[in-house]
Amino acid sequence: MVGQVRLWEREDHLASLADAARSARAGQGRLVLISGSAGLGKTSVLAQARQIAASAGLRVLTARGTELERDFGFGVARQLFEPWLAGMPAGERAALLSDAGPAAEAVFGPARPGQGAVGDFAVLHGLYGLAARGGSLALLCDDLHWADESSLRFLAYLLPRLDGLGLMVVAAMRPGEAGAATRLLDLITADDGCQVRRLAPLTGTASAELLHELLPDGCEDDFVAACQTAAAGNPLLLRELACTVRTGDLAPTNANAPRVAGLGADAVGRRIALWLDRLPKADAAVAGAVATLGGAPIGMVSRLARLPEAEAADAIADLVTADILRVDGVRVEFVHPLVQAAVYDRLSVTERADRHRCAAGLLATAGAPAEQAAVHLLRIPPGGDRTAIATLRRAADDAQARGAPQAALSYLQRCLAALDENDVRRVEVLTTAGMVAAHVDQSAAVTHLADALELTTDPHDRAEVAYALSLASSLLGRIDEALNVLERAREWVPAEDEELRRRLLASSTLIKSIFTGGDRNAADREFQEIRALTPHDSAGGRMLDCVIATRDGMAGDPAAIQRGLRGLADDVLIHQAVGWPALNGAWGVLLGADLDDPMASLDRALEHGRANGSTFALAAVLTYRGLGRLWRGQLPGAETDLREAVRVIDLAGIDSGRPFAGAFLALTLLERQLPDQAAAALEWVGAPDPVPPVGPWYFYLDALAAVRQAQHRYEESAVLATAAGDNLAVHGFGNPACVPWRTRAAESLHAQSLHAQSLHAQSPHARGRAEQARALAAEELELARRWGAPRALGRALRVLGLLTGGERGHELLRESVEVLRGSPARLEYAHSLHHLGAALRRAGTLTAARVHLTEALDLAVACGAPGLAQTARNELLAAGARPRRGRLLSGPQALTNAEQRVAALAATGLSNRDIAQRLFVIPKTVEVHLTSVYRKLGVSNRAGLSQALEPAPWPL
Repeated sequence: MVGQVRLWEREDHLASLADAARSARAGQGRLVLISGSAGLGKTSVLAQARQIAASAGLRVLTARGTELERDFGFGVARQLFEPWLAGMPAGERAALLSDAGPAAEAVFGPARPGQGAVGDFAVLHGLYGLAARGGSLALLCDDLHWADESSLRFLAYLLPRLDGLGLMVVAAMRPGEAGAATRLLDLITADDGCQVRRLAPLTGTASAELLHELLPDGCEDDFVAACQTAAAGNPLLLRELACTVRTGDLAPTNANAPRVAGLGADAVGRRIALWLDRLPKADAAVAGAVATLGGAPIGMVSRLARLPEAEAADAIADLVTADILRVDGVRVEFVHPLVQAAVYDRLSVTERADRHRCAAGLLATAGAPAEQAAVHLLRIPPGGDRTAIATLRRAADDAQARGAPQAALSYLQRCLAALDENDVRRVEVLTTAGMVAAHVDQSAAVTHLADALELTTDPHDRAEVAYALSLASSLLGRIDEALNVLERAREWVPAEDEELRRRLLASSTLIKSIFTGGDRNAADREFQEIRALTPHDSAGGRMLDCVIATRDGMAGDPAAIQRGLRGLADDVLIHQAVGWPALNGAWGVLLGADLDDPMASLDRALEHGRANGSTFALAAVLTYRGLGRLWRGQLPGAETDLREAVRVIDLAGIDSGRPFAGAFLALTLLERQLPDQAAAALEWVGAPDPVPPVGPWYFYLDALAAVRQAQHRYEESAVLATAAGDNLAVHGFGNPACVPWRTRAAESLHAQSLHAQSLHAQSPHARGRAEQARALAAEELELARRWGAPRALGRALRVLGLLTGGERGHELLRESVEVLRGSPARLEYAHSLHHLGAALRRAGTLTAARVHLTEALDLAVACGAPGLAQTARNELLAAGARPRRGRLLSGPQALTNAEQRVAALAATGLSNRDIAQRLFVIPKTVEVHLTSVYRKLGVSNRAGLSQALEPAPWPL
């Protein structure tokens, strides 16, 4: 503001910025967030960050959030990257965008007529690729609290991937700002990788020194003290008070000290009012134009102010002198958002609407993108202007084409407010709004789709709308509404449209299976009729296959396996239904069968998502691939996938995914010997208390039982495991390959029995628990034999063997080991080897014990299970062996799937950064995997990988 004044008491913050710049140059990206209330100097600190970054050799890209453009899809991201891309030679730009992916190009290129929607995850990943390939960059964003939601999602997506990138990201924000995207901002600020620097008010000493610097002609002590009190250490307000003195409106004398008390908080508004009242009308018109546009080129300002460009330029010069405006190149903007707010607040409601309407027209005439005009139309009362409605509709299409569904929904909702109730265009806008809202706001989706259903007359179209409405309703837990609309929709399907008929049947059957209880016999009879239908080769037919596989597989019927494989065939549903619950269920059932097919399908789904997918779909794919990795003993990869699933669920607000991702992550973290983090993962789920008896809560309850078991709270664990069983039984489920609640309860009951026996020898109560535990384990073994997959069968044999003891127990443990040998379930195999070895050691068969325990230790280390590894090591010591602490299987066969993928890509010459983008992980994860690969293969660098690797049997 008044002159160029140095920063006061901000040295620590500047030191942090300098450190971040050095780290970026070293390839270790950081995010520094400058937080503080208005006027504390965030913008000034950001200006220093710009100089620091440039001095460190970083290319500086800048952006600023504005109230006006918070609905502009990827507005801040486009501010950051567009000028940089525009300044490149055409060939370089094309190559960079091509490497980042077509979704990134969709953000910056003009929307093509008829261009369909781009998945929002594909765009996020494409923007990450653009930033990663840009070299050493500094991304600086002011007023992050006004950033659009799409750009905030990009920042949240980029944040955990900064390590290993030459990026310095600095943002300034005002906490607690009304209308801000609080959930996303909280997600960013709570991340461990975000360094929050909170600006404090100036101390009394600094405030006094600042005033004396601003008023070198002197000011009296009482006046200085009054200014300190009125401004409360806020540098901006101190400068505004000084400006009031300099303009001659207030002498800095002790006599005027009482007058200062009423000026502090309103110092900006009072000064602006005084200036604008004194300046020519042209200056006020220009100030109002800039306040409306939120900053714009001089030509646009002059047209909105209805002034010749020369006269507008003179007015701008006056306002720059008055410390109200500043000129950055050809762009005119206010010196501070508070100044803009003060000018905008002086406009009447009528003046604001007139100026925004005029601005939208000028932008449209100038050929600006529809979204630039649309953000002004959002600021005026809705009306039936056909041009405005057409502009909003085009803006919604453009936002969808750029992967910004939240922005598209805002424009469509304003369209609806402007359209007359009888307008024939209303049904199409309602339908589109509902479909778009399904990606970001299920409640809005239900509202719009229900209204669209009432207006749709074509039977086929009605059925399609009803299908979408049922999905949104079920995700909100409005099950009866979902089933009712599906029942109605089946009457509207044309006779020849078997695909849609099967799709509706699949949805209603799935909802009944997962979300309702009721008469099981009647449900079984109905399902038998569905199962008897001839399979149909269409998306709807494949969906029904997945539903049948899910229900039968969860019930433990091996026939579900072939039905599930049929549902996954040809990747039809990967392209049309990723994220749909029955596809997730089919993946889960087939993973429970220990097949490779679902893992390959999930990998292909993730690759598809990279180019086309949504965050909703990505969350499902990561959740179930994480589950598959857990069940296969690939614990580091499982943890990576599931933590990323949790982050994506937070990013997109997908509450329906929490019970699944949280449960699978908790089970993974228990195997990683991180019980406190496992408990935190279940807290994150936010489950209701009490947990509903109906609905898919069985994974959560089983995981909570496992956590309580790890905490030695065995009675609670047994109760929770039984509750999981009850929840499954309501739905007719019980396959131990999916939820091993019986052995979970048996282990905890057995632990209670042992404890009771230690206190009261031969206690009848203890014997009863022991008998109950053996009965549960035996029941699970019978069910696992029927299902036939090694992992579930091996676990059931192991637990029953441990509970049985003696020679019969040893036989069961040996059978467990043989069943699991050669299966994908390496972690279960390691557990069974360990328990067999420990049992043999206690029986005095030391040589055989050492063989099994040694293999268990090797596998535990390879799986990334430190708790099991330590236990096996202790048993080996007790058996008289001397295991090496770093013992590990070697050679290509020792590599986990995640390590195999990283190794194969590294052998082709890709950098860690490129591998990270390809595999949707952070560069640090690639580094960790490569370190493990080098150790297992006995090589020291990439050059040795090709010869050391066997041909990879999986697609890259």
